[in-house]
Amino acid sequence: MCYKLTLVITSTTDTLDSAGWQMCLSWKKSTRIDQTDRDKVLALRDLLNSGQAPWDRINATSNHAMWQWEWPVYHSSEALEPLRRVGLEWPGSQLPDIGMASVTLNLSLD
Repeated sequence: MCYKLTLVITSTTDTLDSAGWQMCLSWKKSTRIDQTDRDKVLALRDLLNSGQAPWDRINATSNHAMWQWEWPVYHSSEALEPLRRVGLEWPGSQLPDIGMASVTLNLSLD
């Protein structure tokens, strides 16, 4: 069994569609985490669920097969901070250069 980690970075634009909906741009990428890193996966889950993370607001949803967290960031590079804290590496460690974004991190069984 592996884990699948999906990162979505969303930025709101100033553009409205004809119905007045504000448009957003999203970047999404997934990676697999091997079972050998299960302890790090659980540490990530615990960090984000603890309320002790250094982010202002983390909204979380969960069920038996998936966990998902969302929080605002000043810069997209902040999205990797929870992974670094538990010793997980994002492939290539490169993210789009986006200011004032929303980060969604989804962790599921794969």
